[in-house]
Amino acid sequence: MNLPISTEKLPPISERANTRRIATPPRPTSYQRLIFVIFTLLLVASVALTVWKIGPVPVRAMIAIGLLGVIASQRTDIIITVVKRYQMLLAFGAAMATLGVVVSFFNATPVGDVVGQLIEIHVQAAINIVLGGAVVLICGRKAVLQSILIAVGLSSIFALAQAIGFEPAWTIRGIIGNIQGEVFEKYGFFYDRRPMGLSLSPILLATQLCLAFAAVGVYYERKIRPSGQRKIFENGVLVALVLFVIICFASGNRSPILGAVVFFAIYTIVRRPKYFLILAPVAFALGVWVLPQVLSLAADTGSRVVETGDASSEGRATLVYYGILLLERQPFGYGFDFDSTRYWQTYWSDVSNMPSPGTIIVYPLHNYLLMMLCFYGLPLLLFIPFVVRMLWPHRTLLVYFVPYIIHIVFHNTGPFWNDFMIWFVTALGMSVAVRPQSERRTASNAGGAGVRGRSFASPSTRLFS
Repeated sequence: MNLPISTEKLPPISERANTRRIATPPRPTSYQRLIFVIFTLLLVASVALTVWKIGPVPVRAMIAIGLLGVIASQRTDIIITVVKRYQMLLAFGAAMATLGVVVSFFNATPVGDVVGQLIEIHVQAAINIVLGGAVVLICGRKAVLQSILIAVGLSSIFALAQAIGFEPAWTIRGIIGNIQGEVFEKYGFFYDRRPMGLSLSPILLATQLCLAFAAVGVYYERKIRPSGQRKIFENGVLVALVLFVIICFASGNRSPILGAVVFFAIYTIVRRPKYFLILAPVAFALGVWVLPQVLSLAADTGSRVVETGDASSEGRATLVYYGILLLERQPFGYGFDFDSTRYWQTYWSDVSNMPSPGTIIVYPLHNYLLMMLCFYGLPLLLFIPFVVRMLWPHRTLLVYFVPYIIHIVFHNTGPFWNDFMIWFVTALGMSVAVRPQSERRTASNAGGAGVRGRSFASPSTRLFS
């Protein structure tokens, strides 16, 4: 059975005029629509039904495995192609898994816990990488972006509704929590009325927003235009940035907003340095005059964003210091069953005089890097050259992950830990290698006819182009 694969078609150049016409692409096939719908349902389940399980298996994992099975049963060649394309990333995940098993073995971690964590973290990551790459190949990059925006956008709409006190939004969130057996007392966000949309928590909503924004940026960065050139500032990226900040403000997430500010500065410098030299003094002057008034208005609304004296803010330094102490005690890591709250009594005398010392009793380390080092040990740092080599061809995309990187520095989510969507965005970004500067210059001079950055997963249908 020969099923269609999304292919990229450059617009034909009219010989009668200098204008370029874009040919109307064919409609998506039933097979493409089916894959798109199931993939979107998977992302909605990953956002809104994170902990819903049937027996020991999460529902989102069932959907992912089922969709991957459907694709593999019809087009094994697609799976083989994806595995080859993402072999470095898959090899990195396998190497991390091996390191985790070794560290867990030396820490006498129960075999059942090791197997469970291997499946939950590394096997699930591998499945999502291959699945994301396959969907990009079949439906196109825009289809994957649409699925991500549908899932995160739905949760964001509910978060905005909760922020303005729309009670049905909270009622629906409560029903979803009851369906998946959620223990509301575990986090307290529901009773504190901190907007979280349909996501498990405001923190995970922020993580999903960061990834949705990165997906938008990646899509526009990878979008090959007929002229072979890119805009100075992509309107889609700027609109996404504004919406991103608004929703993060409504849900009381501070670190992504900081990430948005840092991103915009880097984005301006990279795109047009002279604009940064003009905008920076203007932004500073406006900030001095406008920012205090904005913060004052925000404080009047009770927004968590402007609070700096709460326990969450004050306890960050304490948690980081505590994490460093744990790492000094066991530099080769604690293994897959690491839980920082187990060791608080040993180090209480070291942190008791620090701000909010009680955070080490209740909360994990709230620092992704420290969490990973405590799990896998300092040998994890040996993978840095490999990661740099893997990401180097895609370096122009990393700027769009700045909000995500800053966010996970202050929280317990990230690749290979509490983040399922990162692999779909990664598949979206790694679907095309960055062309060398000389090749881009040649393509630009040729008016787009010489563009050779053909995606193995680029869109060609009305719905997915």
